[in-house]
Amino acid sequence: MRTGRSTSGPPTTRPGQPSLPSTRRPGRSFARWQSNNTPRPPRSRATGAAFSVLLRQDGAMMLVGKLFDRLEDLCAAIAALLVVHVMLSISADVVGRYFLNRPIGWAIEFAEHALMALPFLSMAWLVRENGHVIIDVVVRLLPELLRRWLEVFVSLLAAATTGFACWFAVLTTLSLFRRGVKTIGIYPMDRYLLIALVAFGLGLASIEFLRLARRQMREIRR
Repeated sequence: MRTGRSTSGPPTTRPGQPSLPSTRRPGRSFARWQSNNTPRPPRSRATGAAFSVLLRQDGAMMLVGKLFDRLEDLCAAIAALLVVHVMLSISADVVGRYFLNRPIGWAIEFAEHALMALPFLSMAWLVRENGHVIIDVVVRLLPELLRRWLEVFVSLLAAATTGFACWFAVLTTLSLFRRGVKTIGIYPMDRYLLIALVAFGLGLASIEFLRLARRQMREIRR
């Protein structure tokens, strides 16, 4: 009868001899248990409240930004419609004046007022779409980091300039409104309405230049 050494018996260590440490690596279940039971620093209520406030502020800023973009789109659409209206009215006036001997009296005056309002209604949208004229002959020769900071400075300078012009236009609008000044022509109208459009367009452009500077600074930080 053959007898073999059992592999399921106690470890072959002599009495009084210290046992060797196990070289087995902890399995995934043990590592998962250890990570789940590791004490984590508790988040204070103040930190959680501040985090929620920041999230709300970011959401509110995104909503305000979208509404501002829609306002710029609306002003640009109105400017485009004014261009079409001026083109059609002037064409009709030319045809009526030289072929039918019946000119349209309000066409010229409306075109004058529309041409004054057009650039200010579409200015902010043009800044957002980066469609304004940029002279970068010297700027291209500068290092990239310096060039980006120069763009931020130019945007802030443009925001300050348009903001100051907006404030001056607001003061002029109030002065014209109090004095009741009207335009000169066949169909006179209150002049403060035209200057109010100028102030409105300059204000939108000033805000958009500030947004442009903020986007440029974010690109630098990246």
